[in-house]
Amino acid sequence: MAVSNVLEPCVGLLVSGLWTERLLSGEKTIETRTYPLPKQYLKKPLYILQDEGTISGRVKVAGIITFSECFQWNTKGAWILDSKEHLVSPNDPEFGWNPNQAKFGWRVESVRTSTCEYVHVGSRIKRSIVSIQTVVTPKL
Repeated sequence: MAVSNVLEPCVGLLVSGLWTERLLSGEKTIETRTYPLPKQYLKKPLYILQDEGTISGRVKVAGIITFSECFQWNTKGAWILDSKEHLVSPNDPEFGWNPNQAKFGWRVESVRTSTCEYVHVGSRIKRSIVSIQTVVTPKL
């Protein structure tokens, strides 16, 4: 395996199991979060990182994603209208609609697999967005 200094992307997004698969398959075209995507990451590639509850050390890379826009849902009805794109059940205990919490959509522009096997993460930039220190790719 080769270790390299970070090239693009240099930022990763932590995503939980099933949601990772749905993003990579193209089935999920809107990622939902309780905070807006920082503007500097719109139309920029981000590593999709397997969220296993910790960001210390080595984290597995699932793919690379780019978001084209970020918007806020102001009503449950509007959020439900987009459910075929974000795939979250209104009653999901962790990710469902909560009237006491802001809900943002990050529209997927593109998603692809990565030749990178895993990365060493740095610090949290914002919640589930983390900096990347080094990238490890398999030997060809």
